[in-house]
Amino acid sequence: MNLRKLIFVFVITITGVSVNSNAQGIDPNDTVKILLDQKVTMRDGVSLSANVWIPANQTEPLPVVFNMTPYIASAAHSWGVYYAEAGYIYVSVDRRGRGSSEGVFRPLEDSGEDGYDVIEWLIKQSWSDGQIAMRGGSYTGMVQWKVMAEHHPNLRAAMPSASVYPGYDFPLHRNIFLSYTSRWLAYTNGKNSNRKFFSDRDYWRSIKRKIYGENLPFKRISDLSQTNSKTFKKWLKHPIEDAYWKSLTPSEEDYSKIDIPILTISGYFDDDQYGALRYYDEHLSNASTKGLNNHYLLIGPWDHQGTSRPKVEYHGLTFDAKSKIDISKLQVDWLNWVLKGEERPSLIKDKVNYYIMGQEEWMHVESLASISSEVKTLYLSSPNSEANDVFHSGRLGEKKSIEKDTDSYIYDPLDNYDLKVPESAFDYGGMWSQKSAFTNNALIYHSGPLGEEVTLAGRVSFTASISMDVPDTDMQVYLFAIMPDGQALRIGTDVMRARYRNGLTKEELVPIGKAQKYVFDTFRLTAHKLPKGARLRLILTALDDYNYEKNYNSAKPNSEQSGKDATTARIKLHLGKGRTFLTLPIDARKHEPSNNN
Repeated sequence: MNLRKLIFVFVITITGVSVNSNAQGIDPNDTVKILLDQKVTMRDGVSLSANVWIPANQTEPLPVVFNMTPYIASAAHSWGVYYAEAGYIYVSVDRRGRGSSEGVFRPLEDSGEDGYDVIEWLIKQSWSDGQIAMRGGSYTGMVQWKVMAEHHPNLRAAMPSASVYPGYDFPLHRNIFLSYTSRWLAYTNGKNSNRKFFSDRDYWRSIKRKIYGENLPFKRISDLSQTNSKTFKKWLKHPIEDAYWKSLTPSEEDYSKIDIPILTISGYFDDDQYGALRYYDEHLSNASTKGLNNHYLLIGPWDHQGTSRPKVEYHGLTFDAKSKIDISKLQVDWLNWVLKGEERPSLIKDKVNYYIMGQEEWMHVESLASISSEVKTLYLSSPNSEANDVFHSGRLGEKKSIEKDTDSYIYDPLDNYDLKVPESAFDYGGMWSQKSAFTNNALIYHSGPLGEEVTLAGRVSFTASISMDVPDTDMQVYLFAIMPDGQALRIGTDVMRARYRNGLTKEELVPIGKAQKYVFDTFRLTAHKLPKGARLRLILTALDDYNYEKNYNSAKPNSEQSGKDATTARIKLHLGKGRTFLTLPIDARKHEPSNNN
């Protein structure tokens, strides 16, 4: 290292230094001053480490935007520079036990009290004007809700994106644990970033395939990966939404007192849309009038990463350039509006701001419920087939079947079908894959061609009457739009573990041979305009996917089941008298294009 670089490293580490965001080293046109490893003492004496980005020309106190992260505070450098250049102080804080912070990191158990104490420290700094806001996505989105629940009077705004909801969308969804859990625990293990280890997809794929393909108990996945098995095994002891998980999210009383301006951001393909919208729904269900009026939602055609850096393509599905907005600029403009009284961002015209795919326009409505204008119900029937074949499928129609019609599929968990048919054989860009229509354990139904363009806008649901000859199994539902040219666009999917058919807070094994009601109502929210002539395809199949904890159709705790417990299941779908149907949220109104597009 040459002398100049050595001096630069020493100065930035010990004292902070002014840098230009476009510079490769020290630049005479300084715009930002950085203070590293500032010690923030918590009420119990533990010191957290904070990095601070300050406009170099700052002469008076400014509003502060901060995040609290398990992903190492220095990773927020680009955000810090951006916000500082926009006239804010930016602060990134390492969570307890991570990066340069003291203490022990307990994944998902972050206390909002630490956030409260950080705010106490921030308002005492000479560069702070006492107005504090928060930003961040995924885990750091979750942390914002925990800090909001502490109700610090100086917290004036929050911008949670793609927020994790513990026990609901991670580390399990609909009470089914995700294989990704062990990989994430490796990412946040110890003090370091572990990014390269986390990013080794081949390694993590091999772990999942071994557990799934060799029919090992799911609980062994953390032993094989050698990453934080203590936390992993702790979580496995809570397979339902119990008091442990509920303690990690705001209570109804907490939500009722949160009334600061909030900008929630998610995407139609965001893995944590489930969490982001659950926070949103629970807040609105309990909020005061002020809280209701201050909560704004933005949702576009983005995946998890796209909620901070949107793209115009998602796995073979492309969108108009107007869908690719500058999220950073939008957030700064929104803060300028709610904290400084400047002009309201043109994209945030109403409480709910959403993008219609296919129509390629932004829309703005008062509430999430009002993105659809009517509900359409399609009933399942199969008078001339057994619906096991995509070429001899059952029907989706508006008339109820009066016959006592039943269809069935067989699921053998030892078949390991997910390893036999490579995705590449059916992969036409991910969103257009027809792999699920050619499995050997599925029931398939098609509608007739649409007589006109139809906009699906909202949350799809599927209600089914099902009986089975095992005490438990996992099922998955897919909804596709078959375009006039024959391509199949995946609209959405949902999963269910049969023992949790009556709710996520209790386990009820299935009575053998008795028809039960199953409601698949956690499809991701979507908004997509479908062309005239398109048809809908509904698929009910076994959840046979190495990305999930496998269910061997046993009554044992699911994480302990292995190939030794496997039982082949026959799943019967009862169609008669309209007991099984698909519910579609439809927007039949004619919208004028937004003038912000």
